[in-house]
Amino acid sequence: MSIALKNKIAEDQLIKISRMKPVIKPTVPHKHDGYHEIIFLSKGSGYHIIDDAKVEMVGQMAFYLRQGQVHCWEFDQIPAGYVVLFKESVFDFQRETLNKLFLLPTQFRLEKEPARVLRMI
Repeated sequence: MSIALKNKIAEDQLIKISRMKPVIKPTVPHKHDGYHEIIFLSKGSGYHIIDDAKVEMVGQMAFYLRQGQVHCWEFDQIPAGYVVLFKESVFDFQRETLNKLFLLPTQFRLEKEPARVLRMI
C-alpha cells in the first residue's frame, strides 16, 4: 500500500502556524515530508494514529510529528487548536534546540491553553 505524501507548507516558508480545521473528517494514513508538526488541541476527542500507535485524545493535548511519520485522525468531536509546521532549517543557528525537539514524546498533555503556549514560543 502506498502512503500519501502531503505538503502543507510553501517551499520558501520555514514556519507556518494555522488553526486546526473545525471539522469531523477522518483522514487516510499520510505523511509529511520536509517538515515537522506540533499540534496543540484544546478541544476534540477521538483517536490520532501515529505510525503503529493509536492514541486516544482526551482533554488538552499536543502531538509532535517528525518528518515522514505516518499518521491519521479519527475525530468524534470537532477539534479546536493550532498546528505549527516547521522546517529543520529554522534551527540552523541553534542545532542544540533541534536536537532537543527530537527528544519530545509523540504526545503530551497540555496544562495551558494552546494559544497561551504559542504566545510563549
